Amino acid sequence: MTGVRHQLWHQGAFGNATSTAMVASALQETTAKAMLIATASQWTFSGTTHDQTSTHQRRC
Repeated sequence: MTGVRHQLWHQGAFGNATSTAMVASALQETTAKAMLIATASQWTFSGTTHDQTSTHQRRC
């Protein structure tokens, strides 16, 4: 998904300035991370017995 985001950024799909060179108009990683965080959605959890709780995910 991040490759598509970088391509859209290069094409100016987000209203950003573009360039003919991909390197010159490259999406910065901090911007990409901010876009991921801004569009994230939280999972719904229902107590400590739910499969997605951190106690069930950490199996060291």
